[in-house]
Amino acid sequence: MEKRDLEVREQKLDIPSQIDFSLDDNIVPGTPEFNLLKRMRFWEDSARPWLLERGYTLYNHFCLDEEVTRTAECGPYLPNSSKLGGQFPYAFHDEAYASFEEDTGWIPYSALAWGNVVFAQDKEHRHLALKLVRRESEESRIMHFLLKAQNERPDKLIPGIVPILEILPFAGHWLVIMPRWGDGIASPWFNSVKETLVVIHSLLSALAFLHGSGIVHRDISGRNTLVNHFALDSRGGGYPLRSAMRKDGRLKYVLFDFDLGLMFPASTTRASCRLPRKGGFFASLDAPPDLCQGEYDYEPFAFDVGCLGITFGTLFQHLTPFVPILAPLIDGMVTWDVRARFTAEEALQFFEQHIPHLDENLLYAIPRPFDYEEYDRWSELPPEFVRKWAHLRIPPEPITRKILRWICRYRICDMVVQRIRRIARGLFG
Repeated sequence: MEKRDLEVREQKLDIPSQIDFSLDDNIVPGTPEFNLLKRMRFWEDSARPWLLERGYTLYNHFCLDEEVTRTAECGPYLPNSSKLGGQFPYAFHDEAYASFEEDTGWIPYSALAWGNVVFAQDKEHRHLALKLVRRESEESRIMHFLLKAQNERPDKLIPGIVPILEILPFAGHWLVIMPRWGDGIASPWFNSVKETLVVIHSLLSALAFLHGSGIVHRDISGRNTLVNHFALDSRGGGYPLRSAMRKDGRLKYVLFDFDLGLMFPASTTRASCRLPRKGGFFASLDAPPDLCQGEYDYEPFAFDVGCLGITFGTLFQHLTPFVPILAPLIDGMVTWDVRARFTAEEALQFFEQHIPHLDENLLYAIPRPFDYEEYDRWSELPPEFVRKWAHLRIPPEPITRKILRWICRYRICDMVVQRIRRIARGLFG
């Protein structure tokens, strides 16, 4: 949409004036530039009346005073539309009981807001999440692309991607309106191994779609996933309904939060696409060691795959005795040899090819959580299986790579190694 057309449309919609706070990536809760009170006052004083005219009622915001600096508690303004919600794409939620607030001190269905994301209800009292997105940003391009791609599908759903309801021009930005879903994809823990495979397939499908569309996420981890269920309060305790939803196959798992995402032309080849190291360190906490040996740039598509592989390993690598194929899958996604790492499409195809051949009895075994760093996912597998998939097992790390990583713990050494790498690439390609 052209800038002039947007300005005319905003005038017709009587949109609130420009926001008086920044959505810069570096301004986050806890930094001096972050002013929660200013952000929430904008929503209360300027945005609430405008949204109400369009059928959206913001949650009530509490604790709006100078003492609150990071997040504001908020809770629904309107009663729930139905007992448990859940008509897709809207989320299920647990049933509130009369004495909940008195017993816990928490408001039913409360959430935490920090100003660029707030919560609301529509005319049918269904729960929504509203996110401000900078107009000329990569996130804006990505969200518009996803909405268009979603609406072109018969079921209006991109597997593994958070649904988008609409995108409105708003205060010099875009306002992305989504159903409110909940976090904690592994809470409560799974009833069976089979339930864990739904998570893996959903997130692999999402990443394969994104990469096939030229989109890199750059911040993949468990904290950037959602399910179509949210808890009675923002602490996420209990989840009495979620366990039953897993058993029934009603629980959906999605990726969200594209504020660090980038969208490349469809013609971009994955191997030739590289980004400066700063973006890698700024992104996911569950990151592969692609930038720990003095590298000055990295492959973002491979980085995404590594991040998702670490997420799978953290949650599910101890399930290899029940699902042996997880060992080569995870190793193929997280190997330190970036050139040998699966692409997202290869990982999805590998998973879909081998999952149908699993022992059905083992799929109903009860899993248990385990520490990522303490478990060898190949140790309990049959020797013949290990030999068959040895080519996908992470090879021993070269001593030179280990030495480089140790040296690069020191900033000056890291900068020297980066410089040497730049010179070497310029000379030898």
